[in-house]
Amino acid sequence: MNLNDPIGDMLTRIRNGQREKMPVVNSPTSKLRTNVLDVLVREGYIRAFPFEDVVDPQIINAGKQTVTMVEGASIFDSAMSFAMIRGGHVDVAVLGGLEVASTGDLANWLVPGKMVTGMGGAMDLANGAKRLIVLQTHASKDGTSKLVPKLTLPATALDCVDRVITELGVFDCAGDHFVCVERAPGVSEADVQKATAAQVKFG
Repeated sequence: MNLNDPIGDMLTRIRNGQREKMPVVNSPTSKLRTNVLDVLVREGYIRAFPFEDVVDPQIINAGKQTVTMVEGASIFDSAMSFAMIRGGHVDVAVLGGLEVASTGDLANWLVPGKMVTGMGGAMDLANGAKRLIVLQTHASKDGTSKLVPKLTLPATALDCVDRVITELGVFDCAGDHFVCVERAPGVSEADVQKATAAQVKFG
């Protein structure tokens, strides 16, 4: 593998019909400085930001942040990523949310007045995945419910969310209401109803 141009090397391999994983060996970007960070990355928690002396601008995550790679990692470019999403090859996607409507509408890319880097692949994932699960807090910092009858924030995609998981429980979108299929320990039905702007039924 060409460590100076990993993406270009990957594309060459794909063009030549080679689709095997491409481990990074002795790459400066694979040298993690702490055992804890190494464990987090190896267990799938991809939050390994590089120190300044090992930044590689060609190795980034979906948020355009530079990340590190460990031995055994494999990469693919945005074209392949979107081909997988738009081609219907993603069974389940998990996204963060800012608001979810009971109709399954999702807002997760823009807060008016706040800086935004772009929608990224959220719109494609929301429409392309066969099942969409949203993880978010139940309410914003000021206590405003984020499970609503109708979106107040700019929409990412419509009628796309199957399930929402918050600190209060697990909720399925059911058109004009949410169905609470499971409550978190110590959370009552009254707690859920009080914190939810949309109608909630309990399954």
